[in-house]
Amino acid sequence: MKFLVFFLLLSFSHLSFAADPEKGYDYLVNGGYIGCGIPIDVLKRVEPFLNAVPQSLSGWFNPLFQAPLFKKSEIPGRTGTNANLSHEFNAFVTRRGNEVANFNCLSCHSQRIGNQVIVGLGNSLRDFTYDIRFLLAEIRPFYRTSKEREEGAFFERSLSAISPYIQMHTVGVNPAINLTFALMAHRVPETLAWSDSFLMDPPSKEVPPVHVPPWWRMRKRKTMFYSGEIAGEHRRIMMLASSLCADSVDQVEEMDEAFKDVESYIHSLPPPPYPHSVDSALASRGKGLFLKNCASCHGTYGPNGVYSEKLIPIEIVKTDPALMIQETSKDHDRFIDWGRRSIYYTQETTFHPNQGYIAPALDGIWATAPYLHNGSVPNLEGVLNSSVRPKYWKRSFDSQDYDTIQLGWKYQSVSLWDVFDFLPFEKRFVYDTTLAGYSNQGHDFGDTLSQDERLSVIEYLKLL
Repeated sequence: MKFLVFFLLLSFSHLSFAADPEKGYDYLVNGGYIGCGIPIDVLKRVEPFLNAVPQSLSGWFNPLFQAPLFKKSEIPGRTGTNANLSHEFNAFVTRRGNEVANFNCLSCHSQRIGNQVIVGLGNSLRDFTYDIRFLLAEIRPFYRTSKEREEGAFFERSLSAISPYIQMHTVGVNPAINLTFALMAHRVPETLAWSDSFLMDPPSKEVPPVHVPPWWRMRKRKTMFYSGEIAGEHRRIMMLASSLCADSVDQVEEMDEAFKDVESYIHSLPPPPYPHSVDSALASRGKGLFLKNCASCHGTYGPNGVYSEKLIPIEIVKTDPALMIQETSKDHDRFIDWGRRSIYYTQETTFHPNQGYIAPALDGIWATAPYLHNGSVPNLEGVLNSSVRPKYWKRSFDSQDYDTIQLGWKYQSVSLWDVFDFLPFEKRFVYDTTLAGYSNQGHDFGDTLSQDERLSVIEYLKLL
């Protein structure tokens, strides 16, 4: 009898602590996990000035805070102040008792295509080409009370410190790994206490570009990042952005409980269905070509699909190696050591330097342009035919500018002379594949296909 009671208690205990994806979503879109931000009243004073900037110049003056900030939320489940705030921001009350707003996870992990905001899609529209310190200085005159200035100073402390290490050459690529490394350099790993001076050498200011992968791939992954170097438990690794403002271990432990639900939500996300028509006969032909030419690395799809998370050595895939070098180089051992000494790693977290990249699962690939790990190829036509990849290219960054034929973003190829003639503001929108880390080389496996075969494969990929 005692054994039965114990068994029942254990069973109900397990149920009560089961991760809840709905709670995870609520925390993502309403929670205060970043821990600091700009006071809400300050943002309300700033917004009229953002609205006054002509749309054609808005990227020049305010790439960080695009108006309108305060509008009806475009995604469900937003409550309180968040119900009327851009979905890329969360409003919350800090430990200092002030209501603030800051970027949330969806600022990098959601994006609009056409009229739909796709939660979990890597944001290829985000601008990290500017020095955040100048933007913070522009906002500073809008602070009025001592509480606002105190909160603002706390927010500025971390952002100002990392700003030189997260500036990209082009709009649309992400510095998340460098951002984390820069924060590590300012924090004591055991306590997370902040130091205004560096506690170890910071990362390089030459940041390898990253195209943020979609969340729905994580349900098929046992490892994390493009080279798959983090294995085992990596929930807390997902929380590393909180080190922007988390000054104590207890803050992270509190978040960890909520992130069990967040992880459950991420693993529950399905890929978005292709929203346009598909030629079923062409797709059927493409499926056969895919199984013959692509499936050995990228897996198979459907009810009995199999994905093996295959690591492709760099000498075979031949894509730009800069990110792999950053993720696996011994020069970065100090950051791995920091992680192992901090609460962000657990005994189940392991690090394995891999000399290559994981062949990604292709679920929802239609939505994930631009392609390759650095976002250097604007569409799938270029992925399957390396000869048509543009050396210098630009796009409108208009969410309506989607190419349903070549599957990706419409773009304009430009010459080197055009790049020279562009103003500094315009150059931010040019993807220059001659820059270190930005190469569009490699993955030339589709070059042996005919043009008709490529179109068939692309049609099939719309169905994944």
